[in-house]
Amino acid sequence: MSDNDRRSLAKEEYFYLQGAYERFDSAFFQIKGWSVTLGTAGLLAALNLKANQSLAFLVIGGMSLAFWSMDITWKTFQRAHLPRIEALEAILRSDEPITEVPEVRASWKSNFDAMRGKNPDNDFPGPAKFAPNVMIPPAIILVAAVALAYLSWAGWLSSDKPESPANVISISRD
Repeated sequence: MSDNDRRSLAKEEYFYLQGAYERFDSAFFQIKGWSVTLGTAGLLAALNLKANQSLAFLVIGGMSLAFWSMDITWKTFQRAHLPRIEALEAILRSDEPITEVPEVRASWKSNFDAMRGKNPDNDFPGPAKFAPNVMIPPAIILVAAVALAYLSWAGWLSSDKPESPANVISISRD
């Protein structure tokens, strides 16, 4: 295989991996949207409950942990492509002859295993669980849900809802 053929394959691999990387962002933002929508709606709905309000807040906190877990998984899968994308960029910038062949799956698996601690020789950037763009929406919902569950359990959130204005104002027809 000639150097031009290898360079062409490296370009194809680069554009494939870059496209895959960007498709992960699309799914990541969709998960974020679900997390924020369901978390906010759940918190607002739980505020209007008269019974089992604390339990409802804890369930919403659990839901936010599930979304956080999905965010971590998607972001980690995405980040496993980064070292190979960076290597391809360096290869394509260089005038040196290309000796490497495409290795989409092998590089991803090596990086993913490194993230899980199974390949300590690899310089993978690590898991994404505490990256701000991963943790912020679910963490905020989790903290709010736990705080509201405590306030509800402690009796600081009134379970007696005020009557609607139509019931408070009596209109006499005298």
